[in-house]
Amino acid sequence: MKNLLISFLLILCLSNCNKNAFTEHEVEKVWVPAEEQLETYQTLLTAHQSGWEFIMERPNDHGVYYGLINFKNENEIDFLVDYAIRYTKYQPGKINFAVHNGSPSFSFPKYSPFANFIDHAGGLDSLYTFNKIVNDTLFLDGNGVGVKLKLYKCPPEKNQALRNNSMAKNKDDLFKIFSMKRFFFYLNKGGQSFDIALDTLRKEFVINYGTNEDFKAFTSKYYFDQDGIVLQKPFSDSGVEFRKLKPQSQSEFTAIFDEGITITNEPKPKRYNLKIVSDFKGHDAHFGWGSYAGLSTRDQLDIANMRAINEVEFFSIFPTFIIEDEPPVIHGLAAFIMKSGDIALGMDRQLTKFTDDGRVYFERYIVEEHPSSEEINAAKAKITPYFYNERGFYIIGDNNGLYLVDARDGLTWAHFRSLTRMPQ
Repeated sequence: MKNLLISFLLILCLSNCNKNAFTEHEVEKVWVPAEEQLETYQTLLTAHQSGWEFIMERPNDHGVYYGLINFKNENEIDFLVDYAIRYTKYQPGKINFAVHNGSPSFSFPKYSPFANFIDHAGGLDSLYTFNKIVNDTLFLDGNGVGVKLKLYKCPPEKNQALRNNSMAKNKDDLFKIFSMKRFFFYLNKGGQSFDIALDTLRKEFVINYGTNEDFKAFTSKYYFDQDGIVLQKPFSDSGVEFRKLKPQSQSEFTAIFDEGITITNEPKPKRYNLKIVSDFKGHDAHFGWGSYAGLSTRDQLDIANMRAINEVEFFSIFPTFIIEDEPPVIHGLAAFIMKSGDIALGMDRQLTKFTDDGRVYFERYIVEEHPSSEEINAAKAKITPYFYNERGFYIIGDNNGLYLVDARDGLTWAHFRSLTRMPQ
């Protein structure tokens, strides 16, 4: 009985239906054609009169650039960028908006000023595809190596500061700080101090922290903006955090920054990587180090005028050079290596010794006769008092070798690269 009732209700329902019961409706358009998207982006960019700040980042933290672009119309821009001096000045450029591979994009035409910057910097893209908008920030992806480009609105006052060349001034101010006389620099904040260095060739800010036994190094690319230097990634240790340094004033050995930060110029390192000692010794006899510039100060490269000696290639130190005496004595060798590959006669054989805190110092073992060359003899006379100083040298590693820094006052140093073994 129950089944019959259900069947009756279904028949009744169907009998009230007809084939025109469903009305067709136009589907709402949710996909926006690339051409319309491109027009929207272009209108947005050109409408902001004070321009757009940008950050251009290579993949894997391999470089970052900051600048300003004012999109004047669909083909013209004005821009400046933190790179070489010629690009920190506000200047005109070219741009092309177009749909590329079905996506809204823009590119910098070959040989145009902005494209020239891309070529000079290397490893950057010239074609960028719009990815997304978050609030007032536009994100774009490079179509070659995968550079990430971020555009965000520039306030009028910042635009004016950048156009007044504040970026170049901030760069000059910071370089002056790192031109203080001594080799070592501390960054001080919140009762903590860290060894720092500025690698202007690689655009890297280096911070050493931890302890002598647990030595750690933080490295970040950096860029300059309108009022300071900005790290690509923030530093954080022992309750101290910072990403930007805004210089305020400078004296002989101290620079003051915003947020309670100071940088001081020091005669010795705060933390010292003790593992560098074994690197300096090398792992076999005849392993050595060569310096093309010799001893230098902040004000003078090559104080012994070694580079002016035509026949000399570099000054060398071999920490361990074995001579078959009876009994055998292990000693080192300090010598000028000639461009011919020979060793200049008349250099000293020294004992290479190390202190408990990792300094290296040298003692005379065999004093050779004076070199026959007056120029080499004069250079040797200049180097000798530094080489045999009683405090020795701090050994400071870098990407290309190491520095020997006079441990007496940190005012003199020499950069060395490994020679693998002594020339024959």
